[in-house]
Amino acid sequence: MTPARIFLAAMLLLTIVCGSCDPRSRVEAGRITVEQFHRHYNAQQYVAMYHQCGPAVHKSTPQQDFVRYEEGVRQKLGELKSAEVFNYNVLYLFHGPQVRLDYHCVYANGSTTESFEINFRNDRPLIDGYRIDSPLLKDQGTRAGASQETVENGGGATQAGGRTPVRSYASL
Repeated sequence: MTPARIFLAAMLLLTIVCGSCDPRSRVEAGRITVEQFHRHYNAQQYVAMYHQCGPAVHKSTPQQDFVRYEEGVRQKLGELKSAEVFNYNVLYLFHGPQVRLDYHCVYANGSTTESFEINFRNDRPLIDGYRIDSPLLKDQGTRAGASQETVENGGGATQAGGRTPVRSYASL
């Protein structure tokens, strides 16, 4: 076989493999998962939210701490009014595909940025990373197993002197 034919065969194989991955369906499954997570939040069904999470969240945060934290978030932010995806990424890792969805969210008492990492176990989307970023949560207590970070506000306008408190369930 000539090098040109080997190259064409490799490109055909790559096209077939990548085409079978169907990243759009993974992003859509992740978006539906986040919508359900937000519906549970508005219905104050925090245990149901926890059950949508995968092993990374369960390992880092016990259910009672997750529920207590979400109750505190609810007290500070109120009901979710809208959520809009502004960025997404699809990664194909050794353990399978991972979708990251970043949202601009509007709550009754203010706006946030939320990031979700969704992994697929037996084709079931599970939230393995969740981060909510809002200056309104700066006094929200840290839970056992949860990290409290401060990150630079990316791009646009800065808040809290250019730095914004972040609460994270699992490492993003």
